[in-house]
Amino acid sequence: MSVSGLEASRTELLAQEDVIPFSGIVAWSDRNRPYGFVVPRRGTKLGHVFVHKKCVERSGFAPLFEGNFVTGEAERSPKGLLKAVRILSVEYKKTALSATCLLKVEVGPIGDLERATVKFHDPGMGYGFVVLEDGGTEAMVHSVVLRYWGLQRLKRGKDVLVRCASGPNGLMVVELRLGELAVEAQ
Repeated sequence: MSVSGLEASRTELLAQEDVIPFSGIVAWSDRNRPYGFVVPRRGTKLGHVFVHKKCVERSGFAPLFEGNFVTGEAERSPKGLLKAVRILSVEYKKTALSATCLLKVEVGPIGDLERATVKFHDPGMGYGFVVLEDGGTEAMVHSVVLRYWGLQRLKRGKDVLVRCASGPNGLMVVELRLGELAVEAQ
């Protein structure tokens, strides 16, 4: 092997040491902008990972959307921010567990689907509440979870199916399915 070949191998090894593996949920993606952000799984000390559209395309994947579960490799920029350099896998299916990554708080075990009625939802405030059919227990619906399940707003008094988990301030909705006409026409 030539000296230049050894130097190239050494450079590759050094570059691989700088690669940081990550996996998490796409928390923000906008088809009008060429980038998005991934929130890494709980238990990691990583911050949000910046993911550019070209990185996704170069890795051979379709565009990312909020709620996709992504595994990849990132590098730290000179400013300390994480930037994806390669996407290894994308799971396009949404789950209640993946929704919990967006809440930015620790949640307890995830319960079964339950019937509930929308008490209120205020998009300006970023949250709302549902009342569970069990006799009046309330659960908070954060707007990021609502968007994750493809919804923008909920109409007061409408029936929904929810899956909840205990959060720091009570029950939080981590999955939401609509009863008939629960979403106002956009």
